[in-house]
Amino acid sequence: MIYQGVFGVAHILKKPDFAKQYLAKEMNSIEGTNSEPLIENISVSGDIVRINLRTFKKSGGSVEKLFEIMTLSAEETKGDMEKFLSQWGEFKQAVILGKLKFNIQDLEKFDKKVKAENYPAIHHSPGYRKANRPAYRVVKKSIFLEYFPNLR
Repeated sequence: MIYQGVFGVAHILKKPDFAKQYLAKEMNSIEGTNSEPLIENISVSGDIVRINLRTFKKSGGSVEKLFEIMTLSAEETKGDMEKFLSQWGEFKQAVILGKLKFNIQDLEKFDKKVKAENYPAIHHSPGYRKANRPAYRVVKKSIFLEYFPNLR
């Protein structure tokens, strides 16, 4: 989430046609619901958010518009590694101090692995996917609200 909050959605738009097809396929495979918040803040500044697809679908939102918002968001989001590393360091410190409940050894092992890979975008683990069934897209909140001012 820290990565998404800094870098946004650009990593999944490297192949735009595939990303759009995947979004359409995902939207067709889920059922719309109002049981999740439409917008979830994921950035320290509040400008990068997750749009939950089940709620978006229930609201009647279109794949075309959401993909356009994703594309514009990627163009406007210029995350930088220094900002990410600062926030990642704060997260690790909170875990070390016991303010966040994560296994410190697992975190250190994970940090060593992603550091060696220069902190790439990471997919959800199978356990996370099974438990949470994530279906969302990351966008700039201001752009989303320009397209959908009545959806909050």
